[in-house]
Amino acid sequence: NYAFQYCTSLTTVTLPNATTIGTYAFYYCTSLTTITLPKATSIGNYAFQYCTSLTTVTLPNATSIGHQAFMDCTSLTTVTLPNATSIGDKAFYNCTSLTTVTLPKATSIDNYTFYNCTALKAIIHITNSTEFEYNGQEQKPTFEIKNVKKIEYDYTEGDEFFQENTNYELKYSSDPNSDSDPDLINAGKKSVTIQFISDELKYIGSVTVDFEITKKDISELEVEVKVDDEEVEDAGHTYDDTEWNPEFKFRKGENYYDLVKDTDYTVEFPEDMKNAGNKTVKIKASGNNCTGSKTINLTIKPKNAKNLNIPKKIEHTYNGGECSSKFDIFDEDINDEDGFSKKLVEDTDYKVTATGDMINVAGEEKYFTIEYIGNYEGTASAKVNVTINPKNAKNLNIPKKIEHTYN
Repeated sequence: NYAFQYCTSLTTVTLPNATTIGTYAFYYCTSLTTITLPKATSIGNYAFQYCTSLTTVTLPNATSIGHQAFMDCTSLTTVTLPNATSIGDKAFYNCTSLTTVTLPKATSIDNYTFYNCTALKAIIHITNSTEFEYNGQEQKPTFEIKNVKKIEYDYTEGDEFFQENTNYELKYSSDPNSDSDPDLINAGKKSVTIQFISDELKYIGSVTVDFEITKKDISELEVEVKVDDEEVEDAGHTYDDTEWNPEFKFRKGENYYDLVKDTDYTVEFPEDMKNAGNKTVKIKASGNNCTGSKTINLTIKPKNAKNLNIPKKIEHTYNGGECSSKFDIFDEDINDEDGFSKKLVEDTDYKVTATGDMINVAGEEKYFTIEYIGNYEGTASAKVNVTINPKNAKNLNIPKKIEHTYN
């Protein structure tokens, strides 16, 4: 602070490594004409106030300008602050020669900032950004160009803005060597030229603002399963005996990214995407618009078997063993290779527990518990009439000779 205050004979300042300029640092240096501060990020309050010989200010890395920092710099004609986001109150108050101000990233401009800047016609303010991340959509800076003559107290006061195609035109470019339509979707460096066309602004000529669309890191995005190209559900699917090949949707917060499969990313599915279980899927960036990769876990959920029909009657021919092949359970929602309803397989799709004698009982109602497994889930209780038919004995061998001892 106060480092060169009242150094009235100082004409040039070059500080290649200075990052902060303190309060009153060059206050009232009335002979100062040139400043070179390539790394300065913060300009303190009153830092250059009353530097009446200063004509041009370019601070490429400054992000904040303190209040009254350049107040009463009456010879100042041009100010370029490409990275400044915050401009303090009265920062350029009474800079009567100021004609051009470039503030592409300013988000906060305080009261009286440009008060009595009588030569200044317009302030070009970029209302969104000059840096964008690729999202598959067209992106470009948007502007408000305000009539400075209407600004006295608050920068936001009033509503008189210069109008596109009446006071100025915008021409976007993604290739300085081509007049073709600009590419405002894909990653790369771009620019927009503001050409002033109305009589009151023609003297300015044009102003070019550079902007960039950078590659998007896929690992930073949330991935959702896309249904019917529009709706989004959780990363799950219910078994239906077909290979599941989901499409994906990407978002960050509430903002969705229109990434294109096989152009912006590729998908590696595990070998089995049909049967129930957890599946690990890897999404990898491809092309020139994305970087990184992301692994997600998907689930094929077992089908709820509560609506499957259980037969009410079973017939079995006595063979000395327990009745087997007890049930024929079919899933009518799924067809087999021959076009018939899929038949569930015992010990693969379900298990059966019986109560009572399943060897000798004939024509009785028995109770069963069916536990669905594998690609199906749930349990069911069934009361079934079991018929164990006597075995036809016509083919049994009858001995031709019997020996017996008299008793």
